[in-house]
Amino acid sequence: MIAQVDDETPPTGMPARPPPPADGRPISARCEQAIADVETRHVDPILPVTTEVVRVWARISVRPINMADGFIAATALVHGLAVVTRNVQHFQETGAAVLNPFG
Repeated sequence: MIAQVDDETPPTGMPARPPPPADGRPISARCEQAIADVETRHVDPILPVTTEVVRVWARISVRPINMADGFIAATALVHGLAVVTRNVQHFQETGAAVLNPFG
């Protein structure tokens, strides 16, 4: 499963905004296609940012944390899941279970 906010982070090496396609499609059409691609690539559901997630995010954001990381941690806490990441330090004080698959 992935958190909805996780969709905002481009994979390493990818530009934040892809170059315009040769077919001249507008940005909105490219965005819709990107969303459809994510939805079909991930078999497990994308977990939405709900009111409960926002409440948990507000509690854990008392300590300094990047907004996206805070929402990912809050989503994990609400659903009883672990955050799988190399950036273990970003999540240490959130209360979320964290797993580093590389170490």
